Amino acid sequence: MTEQPTPRDDTPRPNASGEDFYLEANAPVRRTKPNDEPVVTLPGNLLNSVLIAITFLVVGVLIGQNLSPQGGLTSQEAESIVRNVLIEASLLTETQSNDILVDDDPYIGTKDAPIVIVEFGDFQCRYCNIHFQETLQPLLENYGPYIRYVYRDFATLTVESEPAAIAAECANEQGTFWEFHNQLYSNAEYLSNAFYLKAAEQLGLDVDAFTACLSDPSIVQEVQADLIDGQFNGVTGTPGFLINGVLIRGAQPYPVFEKVIERELNRLGVTRTERTTTDAVQPVAPDDTSSDAVTLEPISAATAEVR
Repeated sequence: MTEQPTPRDDTPRPNASGEDFYLEANAPVRRTKPNDEPVVTLPGNLLNSVLIAITFLVVGVLIGQNLSPQGGLTSQEAESIVRNVLIEASLLTETQSNDILVDDDPYIGTKDAPIVIVEFGDFQCRYCNIHFQETLQPLLENYGPYIRYVYRDFATLTVESEPAAIAAECANEQGTFWEFHNQLYSNAEYLSNAFYLKAAEQLGLDVDAFTACLSDPSIVQEVQADLIDGQFNGVTGTPGFLINGVLIRGAQPYPVFEKVIERELNRLGVTRTERTTTDAVQPVAPDDTSSDAVTLEPISAATAEVR
């Protein structure tokens, strides 16, 4: 007589956790898998609070350990301890020194200015253009004697980003970076090789030398090196700014830059004469005449007509 299989009992039976499973004769009990069990999660704001509390606890312990009976830490020593703890906790990005950050890239201002602003930009970046149109000139007008404004490339957005950066570097080779920079941002929708050549001609450059420069491997390497330096210092998109090593992401409004600059001036003990954007102060002249230090000419309808 052929043995008939034992019919399955489809009656659900609750287990200890309240979940259902089925019994089958001569078969092991099938229980829920470990990865089916509920997962305990913490709300994001609670987790952030815990991390901040732990960070300040560690900071307090370190400061306490370093206090001396003779008078304790100076503000600079305390700031250094806090900064190191935050870096170790990955809550603060450690940046390179200003001397390394500026590299050999073009700048506006004086070489020994107390505030160094390094912009990582892309000539195809809409938000970089907003910064150029709305924020850069007021910064130069109000803080000209106190800032060194450096431009570095972060050319990643479009296929025209790197060619535009290379063209600007080639203009810099002939001492007209900022004039070319202004034309690129003022005519962003027209950028092409033909535009670069026409702009070079209208700005009075040696067009043959400029054309040869566009295919120079060392210029390409310079543009790519800027991108690597930006990434190393925490820049992930454009525009990105480092103000004395303080990272600012995006085209933030003028008051954000003003706040960071004023804080740095106070930290360095530098006082300045108050100005407003209506004072029509021209950008400060550079302290030398090298090709990487030229003044920024304000954009006008006449200078924007390179098309």
